[in-house]
Amino acid sequence: MKHRYSDSLMQSSAQNEKWFQVSLRFQGDALPVDEVGGRLNIEPSAIGRLGEHINGNPKYAIYPTNLWVWAMTHDSTISFEEQIGALLELLEPKKQALTEILSLPHVEGEIFLGFSSSNGQGGTYLSSSLLSRVGALGLALNLDLYPPSN
Repeated sequence: MKHRYSDSLMQSSAQNEKWFQVSLRFQGDALPVDEVGGRLNIEPSAIGRLGEHINGNPKYAIYPTNLWVWAMTHDSTISFEEQIGALLELLEPKKQALTEILSLPHVEGEIFLGFSSSNGQGGTYLSSSLLSRVGALGLALNLDLYPPSN
């Protein structure tokens, strides 16, 4: 026997498309953007250099500091917990290289989380073990919420 409440939850869930995007980011004036990928054996999705225009376009703003970004996946239906877990599996064996990068003066590293849903509602779950692993690598979490696109 189906209940109206569960039917409405299923309909609401089906109508509420969500996306999750996870990126590894480093930034700082002393960040050697041309070396980070080699140290971690990861090809960056984007880099920005202090004082250069974003996308090399003079109509865009100037990077206030050096920036190195690697987008985890293009499948935005995968939850934060799964994407971050996979990223940590990749980074944990490279902890020494990561520590060297993060020890450079005024260089910061983070796992950037982008989230949106079609109805503007939603949330996520991050386990304590996952958060401990992130902290053990010296990375911060940065959550950015995007409004519905319609």
